[in-house]
Amino acid sequence: TQAPSGASEPAPAAEPSAPPAPAPATTAPALGSSAPAEVRGQVWQLSQDPQGCRHVQKVIEEATDDERAAMAAELRGHANDALRSPHANYVLQKLIMLAPPEAAEFVAEELDREATLQAAKHKFGCRIIQRLIERLPPASVRHIVEAVLDNFSAMARHPYGNYVVQNIMLNGLAEQRERVLRSIEGDIRGLTSDSFGCTVVVAAVSKGP
Repeated sequence: TQAPSGASEPAPAAEPSAPPAPAPATTAPALGSSAPAEVRGQVWQLSQDPQGCRHVQKVIEEATDDERAAMAAELRGHANDALRSPHANYVLQKLIMLAPPEAAEFVAEELDREATLQAAKHKFGCRIIQRLIERLPPASVRHIVEAVLDNFSAMARHPYGNYVVQNIMLNGLAEQRERVLRSIEGDIRGLTSDSFGCTVVVAAVSKGP
């Protein structure tokens, strides 16, 4: 039977709507916010990212000592990875320089002898070693300084290690600075024939004992 003239055709069934997009697993903090609460629990994750590491550094700069200590605690167990990271090393440096020294001592604790030698000869790691020597109590970094001085000849000739040796001359204990001078005296010819070693000799002469 035909439908009466003028009768409207039945409307097609509506297509099922697409399911809503899943919410992101984590929401990145707004880069304009510098509240420590905004990065809580995400400090290590953000520190490995180019934008994130800059944001974390800004938060550190504006945080209180207690907040900086809490942020530093999130990097425990990651010191060796952070000091080699082209991004996280900046966060680690900022925390060492601005957080209470005791909050950054875990970095020195995570550096055994072999890790210290590797870090001192690393493009980014050498910066962390220098910040530790500058900021932490001498007792906390003694094992680090001793590892470097036990390998003085190689460190003084290394493209990055030589900066650590120079830092010890500037910020180390008197006995450590004297040890550097004795090491230089015992290898003066070899050091002056090497471009990096020569830099160490010149720094020692300019700084003195």
